[in-house]
Amino acid sequence: MQGVGKYTFLEHTADIKIRAEGKSLADAIEGALNGLASVIRGEDTREDGEELEIDVNEEFLEDAVVMAMEQLLVKCEVEKFSPSQVKVLEVEEQPYHINAIALGKRVDEVETIVKAITYHQLKIEEKEGKYIIEVVLDI
Repeated sequence: MQGVGKYTFLEHTADIKIRAEGKSLADAIEGALNGLASVIRGEDTREDGEELEIDVNEEFLEDAVVMAMEQLLVKCEVEKFSPSQVKVLEVEEQPYHINAIALGKRVDEVETIVKAITYHQLKIEEKEGKYIIEVVLDI
């Protein structure tokens, strides 16, 4: 498996903006998914014990990234799952396919309620040998 994609939180009024970077597109997507997982998980420090699969197919890259994040969000809310880490297993291009697994535990309540993954200020680019994804979470 490639290196883990990194993420940071950027300042944004009333919402949360994630900036993910990676040497590859898969690493950047992994960083974005782990940023979302961190928001959902909050302060939960329980050990991993279960997995959730994320699998999306979309014509456009922006849609694939947003839908992968949305799928993680919905599955965590519906299945009361607190993700500690997300690993991207595969990224294919044109059409775009993202396959990943989220590691974590079942919980009584999810820490932070994220309403939606937005297209507002969504940015996906390759710059100076690295991939950058910026995405806003509506909370």
